[in-house]
Amino acid sequence: MLDHIHRHIEDGTLSFIIGAGFSTNISTKFPLWGDLLKPLVGELYPACAGGKKELQEREVQRIIAEKGYLEIASEYVRRKGYHEAMDLYIEKRMPYLKSSGNGEYGLFLGDNLIDDKLYLGCHKKLLGLGVKHIFTFNYDNALDILAGVDVAEEWSQKQEKAVQEVNRYKFLLEQYKGLYCEFERKLEAGCTTELASVCRSIESLIADCGLALVPFKKDEWDDAGRLYQQNLKVIEQEIVRQESLVGFYKERRADTYQLITDSYQISLTEGGKNIYKLHGNLRTGSHVPYGFDGDRHMQYVITAEDYRDYPRKHEAFVNLMRISLLKGAFCLIGFSGDDPNFMAWIDWVKDILDKGALPSAGRARSIYFIHSGAAPLGEDKQLLLQNHYIEIVNLFEFFPDATSDQERVDAFLEYMSRDKERYERYEENWKSMPVKLDDILRADDDFVKKVEETYRLSAYNRIPEQQGISHYHRLHVLSHVDELLEGQMDLPLCAKLIYAAIRGESIPVDSVLSIKQTGLMARQGAELKEQYHLLALRARCMGGRLLYDLQNEDTTYETVLSNLFHLYFSKVKILMDGWNPESGLNKMRYHLLRSVLGPETDADAITRLISRENFKCLQDYRFAIDILPLIRGRVQGKNGNMSFYGDLQGKIEALERHNPRLIKVGTLIENLLNESRTYTSGQPYGNLRHTVCFDSYDVAKMNSLKVLHIFLELGVPSVSGNVHLMEKEKWQMICENLYEEYPYPCLFFSLLYGNSRDFLLKVAQDYIYSFKLYVQLPELLRLMLRALQDKECPANVCNAIYIVAPVFMKAVAAKEWEDLFEQVFVQLNLKDMEAGNMQFNEMQNLIVTGAARVNKEGLKHKILLSVLKLRKKINDFHNRILVAVSQNLELNKEECKELDHLVQVADTPAHFYVLMNMDKWVDRSKLIKKLSALPDEIYEDGTLLEAACRYVEDDPGLQAKLKHILLHSPLLWRTGIHSDCSISTYKGHALDVYAVQKYISFSDEEIVQIYEKLQKACKDIEAAMGKWRDTEMWEFMGNWTFILTRMQSFILQNQEVLQRERKDYNLTKRNVLGVVNKERGGNDLLSLFVDDKKTGKALAWLENEVIQDGVSSYKHEYLLLFSKVLMRDSLYLNSCLIHLRWALEGYREEFEKRLFKPLLGNILNIYEPYFDGKQEKKWDLPYAEKNIVEQELIKLYGLYRLWNGKSPFWEKYNPRY
Repeated sequence: MLDHIHRHIEDGTLSFIIGAGFSTNISTKFPLWGDLLKPLVGELYPACAGGKKELQEREVQRIIAEKGYLEIASEYVRRKGYHEAMDLYIEKRMPYLKSSGNGEYGLFLGDNLIDDKLYLGCHKKLLGLGVKHIFTFNYDNALDILAGVDVAEEWSQKQEKAVQEVNRYKFLLEQYKGLYCEFERKLEAGCTTELASVCRSIESLIADCGLALVPFKKDEWDDAGRLYQQNLKVIEQEIVRQESLVGFYKERRADTYQLITDSYQISLTEGGKNIYKLHGNLRTGSHVPYGFDGDRHMQYVITAEDYRDYPRKHEAFVNLMRISLLKGAFCLIGFSGDDPNFMAWIDWVKDILDKGALPSAGRARSIYFIHSGAAPLGEDKQLLLQNHYIEIVNLFEFFPDATSDQERVDAFLEYMSRDKERYERYEENWKSMPVKLDDILRADDDFVKKVEETYRLSAYNRIPEQQGISHYHRLHVLSHVDELLEGQMDLPLCAKLIYAAIRGESIPVDSVLSIKQTGLMARQGAELKEQYHLLALRARCMGGRLLYDLQNEDTTYETVLSNLFHLYFSKVKILMDGWNPESGLNKMRYHLLRSVLGPETDADAITRLISRENFKCLQDYRFAIDILPLIRGRVQGKNGNMSFYGDLQGKIEALERHNPRLIKVGTLIENLLNESRTYTSGQPYGNLRHTVCFDSYDVAKMNSLKVLHIFLELGVPSVSGNVHLMEKEKWQMICENLYEEYPYPCLFFSLLYGNSRDFLLKVAQDYIYSFKLYVQLPELLRLMLRALQDKECPANVCNAIYIVAPVFMKAVAAKEWEDLFEQVFVQLNLKDMEAGNMQFNEMQNLIVTGAARVNKEGLKHKILLSVLKLRKKINDFHNRILVAVSQNLELNKEECKELDHLVQVADTPAHFYVLMNMDKWVDRSKLIKKLSALPDEIYEDGTLLEAACRYVEDDPGLQAKLKHILLHSPLLWRTGIHSDCSISTYKGHALDVYAVQKYISFSDEEIVQIYEKLQKACKDIEAAMGKWRDTEMWEFMGNWTFILTRMQSFILQNQEVLQRERKDYNLTKRNVLGVVNKERGGNDLLSLFVDDKKTGKALAWLENEVIQDGVSSYKHEYLLLFSKVLMRDSLYLNSCLIHLRWALEGYREEFEKRLFKPLLGNILNIYEPYFDGKQEKKWDLPYAEKNIVEQELIKLYGLYRLWNGKSPFWEKYNPRY
C-alpha cells in the first residue's frame, strides 16, 4: 500500500490534503478543532461556564456533539451579526510561524513567543517530496513559511518583468528598423532638413531605451549603415538576454511552491508547484488585506453556511480538486476523522465518484487516509471511509517501533522519500569519506558504517555524477588500492570500499585491480564474489574475451555483449530469444540491444516497460525514461502512436520535482565530453579533401572510458537503425582514445554507423596504423568476414564492413583471411552488381581489394573463371576484379577459352576493357578485327576510343576509322561550357590528344583541324573564367587542369606544323599559356608550392612540365617539395611523396646527388619512428595514409641505395601493408 502511494508521488499523480493535525507535528500549541472552538462554546452557552471543571468539560462535549463545530461557528456569527467577529476570534487564537532570520523559527501568538522548541521535520519532508499540489484546510502559515512561498512570488514578479522587457525591446527594435528605413530614403533623396528630423527621432528612441546605442551624427551619416547594424546587434542581444532571464525565472519559480489563496491565481500557476489554502490564510497583522477568494466579508471558511455556499462561491477551487481527483490520487494526512471540513469534503467526493466519474474498480486506490494513531479507527469510521471509496493506511502497522503520532508521520514521510535519501546519503557518504590514507586504514566505527552503507547504496546509484568532491574521493580510494590491500584494513570492508569506488567511477575493474587482486576481493564473501564476478565478466567482455555464462540474467547480458563485440549476430539472436529478464534494467538492455538486430522490437512492450513499478530504483527508471523513447520511434505500436514521448513529459517533471538530483544520462555524458574542447578531423588520412568538417570535443582517455562503460552498463548502442544515439563525431573522439585498449567494443560501436564512409575509413586506418593492434587485426578481419555471411547481420553493419574490411586487408596477410573471403565471394551474386548503388560500390571495393591480395592460385583461378563465365553480362566492376586477380597469374586453357568466347560476343565498352587488360592471352588479330567492326557510336566512350588507339599499328583500317571518329568526336577538347557560359559540373571525359598522338599519326591538315577546335575550347574556358572565377561556384565548376595541360602539350608538340600552317599560332600559344597561368594561379610554380592549399594543383602542372622539359629546370620546386615531406604538415603530403618517388624513379640522373641525397636520407630518418614496432610513434599525420607512405618510403629507399645510401632500419624493414 505504501508503495502504491510512493509510485503516485514518483509519477506526479498524487496530491496531499493537509488537516489541522499535521501542524501539531511542529508544536502542540497549534489548536485542533476542539481546542479552537471550546472557548467559543463557553461564551455562547453560559451553562458551560459554571460548576466544576469536569462538569464544564462534559457539557461542552455534549453541546459540540449535539450541534457540531460548524453550527457553533454559525451561531456565533448570528449572535454577533457579522462574520468578521468569527474571523477575529480565530486570529487571536491561531499561532503563526516566524523566522528569526538565521534558519531558526519560533511560534508566536500575537506578539508573544509561545514555543521555540519546534520540530519542522515532517513539514520539510512533505515539501521535499515535490508533489505538485498540496491542498490544506488549515489557516496557519507553517506550510507557507517553510516552503518559501515569498520566494516563488518574487520569481514570478521577476519573470513577469522580464517578459515586459522582452516585449518592450521587440517593439523598440521594430521602431528602430522603421526609422532607419526612413533615414535611408531621406538620405538617398538628399532631404537634409527631414533627415535631421529623423535623426532626432532616433536619438529620442535611443535615449528612452536605456541601452548603449550610438546615434547618427550629421558628419557621420556615411557611416550610418555600420552604426545601424551595431545598434541592431545590441538590441537583439538584449532581447536574447531578457528571454534567457524569462526562462531562468520560470525554472526557479517551478522549483518553489507558490501560495494560492485566491481562485484567480490558479490560472497563473503555469503548472508549477502550489500550496492551496482552501479555507483561508491566517492574517499575521492588520496590514494584511482582509477577505478570502473575492469575498470581502469573510476571511475564513468555518460556518455551516460557508461550507454550504462553497461550491457556488469558490467554484474554481472545487473544479481544481475535481480534476486532480480524476487524474490522480489524494493522500489525506492530519485528519482525525471527526473534522467537519473533512466530513464535508468526503461527501462531495463520494458524489463525484457515484456519478461514474471513475470506475469502481479503481476507486479504493484513489484516496488514502493516513491514520497516525496507535490503534485502529472505530468500526463505524472504517465503514464510513470504505463507503466513501477511501483506503485507510494504518501507520502503526508499518512502523511498529514509532511511539507517537508524530514519529509515525515522520517515518511515513521518510519512507516516501526513501529513494531520494538513498541518493543523498550516498553522495554525503562519499563527500565525508576521509582522504588521509591513515584515517582510512584505521577504519573507526563511523568509517565502517559509511563504507557498509555506501556499498549497499551502490545498487541504487548505478551511475552517479562524475564530478565534484565525491568523484575526487572515489579517485583517491582507487589511487591507493595497493596500499589498502597491503595495510591492516579488514579485507571484506576493503573489498566493499573498492567495489563502491569502481562502480561509482563507471570504469572496468581491470583498470584498477590485477586479476590476482580481483580474485582476492571475490573471496571475501558470497555477495562480494557475485559482485566481483560481474565486474570481471564486464572487463573480459570489453577486452575481447568471448563469454558463455548463463548463470543468471546479469551474466547472460554480459554474454550477449561479448557476442555482439565478436559480431556473432545469429548467436546473439538465439541468446536473446532464450533470455527472459525479470529486472526492469535488463528488460531495458534487452530492448536496446534487440533494436540493433532490426525493427522487430515490440513498441508496446517498450511503452509498458516505462513504468516505475518495473524498476528496482528510481534512478534506473529515470534512465529508462531518457533512453527507451529514442528507440521506440523505430517500431510501430498497435495503437499506431509513434510520438509517445509527450506522454512521458508529466512523469519526467514529477521525477525532477521529487528528486531533482537524479542523473540524466545525456547530460552526464555531455559533461564528460565537455571537459576540454579541440578540433578533431572526421576525415580519413590522406590529402586534404574539400568537404564540411564538424568540431567535436577531445577528452581525456578516462572520460572516454567512462562513456563507453556507461553505454555498456545501460545497454545503449551507438546507433539503433538510423537513429544515432550518440553523434558520430563524439563517438569518433571516444574511439580514438580507446581503440588500442578496447578494440572489440570500439569496432562494434563504429560499425553501427553503416554508410558513414569517411568516418569508417578513419577508424579502419587508426586500427591498421597501430602497432599495438598488429596481432589482433587478423582476428578482427576474420570476424567481419564471418559477419558478412551471417543472415542476422544488420544491413548497416554489413555496409560498414564493406568499407572497413578492405582497409584491414592491406595490413593482414592473405593467408589469415582468404578462405573466409572465398566464402563471401561465393555468397555474393556478381550478376546483379552494377555501379551507382552506394552499397554495391562498397561491396565491389571489398571484392576487388580481396581479389588483388589473395595468394592462393586456386582461389585466384576460381574468381577469374567465375567472372569470365558471366560472358555478355560482364560490366566495369567485373573488369576491375579481373585486372586485380590476374596480376602475376597465368591463365589456364578453360580461362583462355572463355576469353576467346568473349572476343566473339563482345559488344560493350566493358567487354573490350576486359579483353584489352588481358590482351596477352587474347588473339590480337581477332581483337583488332572486332574493334574495326564496332559501330561508331560504341566509341562515344572516350576511354575505349583512347585504348583502342594502341592497336592501330597493325591495322591501317582501324587507324583510319579511329582517326575519323576522334576528329569528329564531341569529346575532343570537351570543356562542359555552354554557349551562355554556363557550366556542367560534370564535364564528362575529354580525349587525351597528347596520348593518342603516340599511336596515331595525323596529317598537317588534321593537326590544324584539332588546333581550331582547341582555339574555341580555350576561348570558352577563358570566358568562363571571366564570369565565374570570383564567385563561390568556381570551386565546384572551374577545374580544367587536365584539358589545359593537354592543350599546352599539343601546342608545343606540334609547334613546327602549326607555325608553318597557321599565322595565328604565336598568338594562340600566348593565349593558351595565359589561360594555363590563370588556371594554376600564376606562371611561377614555386609560388604555387609556397601556398600549400595550391600544392595539389601545382603537382599536376609540375608533372606535366617535367615530362616535357625534365627536372633540371625545377630545382627550387623540388627543394620545396622535399621540405614539405620533411615538415610532414602539407595538406597534400600523400601526393608529395608519390610525386617525389615518381620523379626520382624517372629522372634520378637529373637530380644533383650532392644536394638531394642528404635530403632523401633525412626523409627516411624522420619517418622511421612511425614504423619502428619497438617504440612506434602513433600516426599523427592527418594528410597522409600510412600504408601509402610505407609503400613510397620503401621505393625511395631503393633509390637511396642507388645513390650509395644506406639505412640499417630500412634495410631490414619488412613491409606491413
